[in-house]
Amino acid sequence: MSMEDLLADNVEESIAMQVTIEKSWKKYDADGSGTISKNELQDLIDDIDDTFLKDEENNIDDIMEELDSIEKDGVLSQKEFTDWWIGKQGQNKLRKLADQAVKKNKTDIHKATWEGDVRMVKHFIELSRKRGHNIVDAPDKTPFGDSNTPLHYAAYNGNLELCQLLVDNGARINTKNSADCTPLFLASQQGQCNVVEYLLQTRRAAVNVVDKMYSLSPFDVAANDSIRKLFKDVGGTVAPSAPSQPTIKRVEAKEDSGAAIVVTFDKSPPPESLPISELPVNGYIIEVFDAKTKMCAREVSEVAESGADKAFRGWDADGDGGISFDEFEDVIESLDKTFFSDVSKDEKPDVLKRLFEELDTDRSETIDKGEFIDWLRASEKCRINSSKKLKEKLDAWTSENQQTDENSIAVRVEGLAENTKYFARVAVVNGMGRGADSKPSKEIRTWKRPGNIQWASDPDQVIISADPTKVQLEWEPLVQESEKHQVHKNNPIKEIIVFGAPKTLSSKVKQKYKIVGSVLKPYETNTFTVKQLSENTDYMFRLAARNKTGRGEKTEPIQIRTCSVKDQVKRSSTTRATFGELNLNGIRGTEEAE
Repeated sequence: MSMEDLLADNVEESIAMQVTIEKSWKKYDADGSGTISKNELQDLIDDIDDTFLKDEENNIDDIMEELDSIEKDGVLSQKEFTDWWIGKQGQNKLRKLADQAVKKNKTDIHKATWEGDVRMVKHFIELSRKRGHNIVDAPDKTPFGDSNTPLHYAAYNGNLELCQLLVDNGARINTKNSADCTPLFLASQQGQCNVVEYLLQTRRAAVNVVDKMYSLSPFDVAANDSIRKLFKDVGGTVAPSAPSQPTIKRVEAKEDSGAAIVVTFDKSPPPESLPISELPVNGYIIEVFDAKTKMCAREVSEVAESGADKAFRGWDADGDGGISFDEFEDVIESLDKTFFSDVSKDEKPDVLKRLFEELDTDRSETIDKGEFIDWLRASEKCRINSSKKLKEKLDAWTSENQQTDENSIAVRVEGLAENTKYFARVAVVNGMGRGADSKPSKEIRTWKRPGNIQWASDPDQVIISADPTKVQLEWEPLVQESEKHQVHKNNPIKEIIVFGAPKTLSSKVKQKYKIVGSVLKPYETNTFTVKQLSENTDYMFRLAARNKTGRGEKTEPIQIRTCSVKDQVKRSSTTRATFGELNLNGIRGTEEAE
């Protein structure tokens, strides 16, 4: 805490004590005589601790004599009363009693504002002004105060008179509490139409400020349609303007999903960079159109989210809105694989439990998004060394994540037709709705998946392998794109995938395959050797080519039977198949029909 903050705290505390004593004096001077008699003192003590005077050592006459130390007239003056309450007068047990009295009767500008006591709030402002201090923006630092200012409380309760009083005396309209909520946010959330209208009419209340936990704006949390209408009619909020022109590029598609593209566009400015009357962005709508028909082929929504949002969503493996204890270990190890390197196997469960309990502040047995973001943004939440270490890793991860996604958004669009021209456009969405469309992107033609690979042998015939433990597969060589196979132009085949499995014995059971290998230089070789097979067994094999668009259709299955060891044919020739990093010796035997 800076010296300036410390001095401000001292002034605010001093003013609060002064007002507390003044208010308590009036309360306990029941007859308004300007002094506190013995009977009034007895009522005061009983109000604070009704067991105090039951102790034989605590006699009311002795107490009055001890406190009436200045005028010695048998009653307490306001000066004697004040000296007692601020700890200048009385023995230890009476000072402790005074501390209890102050705690019970204490008031401050936050309490006075919450209670709607206009006269008391004015008194606080006047006292602070006399001391050269402005108390109207003082944050509430009590355990549940959440750093709310008096204006937060007045706005929350819809007290227009107090809002005007505070603003007229210099209260900052857009000040934030510990959750980054402004007074306008709270008034909107609570449906306080009169206060929302007042704050917007000043033309200084910002609608672009979002809260820390859920990134919601005052408009997003509006309690009813009347509040939302005020934002439009009084605040002048409108739908967002058109974003910049997007770019579009072809990418490799997922299996069996058609062609794919990625649409990239500039991200809208963060909320704090927007004009104060412009709502923050909630998301984007990406539309992809068939260039020939001009019809929308795909529409994709992208939610605007921060790096913290993405991190939380990624680590919430089961999508239930919280990180469970079972998910927590994966979170830690994804941030720092060496985190547990100095922790023994026996100690690891205890360390995990301690970390989890520290972050799970509400003891709900799950780390919700609010707790996650508190951990992310507030280092003081991390009280133990291991948590601080992990916090540093998380900060570094989030910083890196945000830097790679700082200025643009890339959205993948699947399921498009192959070999077809498309263009894209983007619109921004905020609380007022969908904004204007961007200019359309340039057109681009999607890639086409490769055609079928052709076996070198008739797939309707059963091939007998010349080796009991391996077979060599052979297909027609691929033709270079400079020749007749223009289907591969600008999108050559990247690999030949080999599928295989033992043949199922029953015709009623569907044949299943698994990937047994691939050829990574498909234009250089047209053979593949499968090893470690069982002798005298029927196997089924299929091939599929893959390029940037994805995997093409599988070939018709071919059946190959390995021979038995005793019937193994003498090797007549040896060939070598080369693909990727591997060199495999293959044996081609005589082909026989079944």
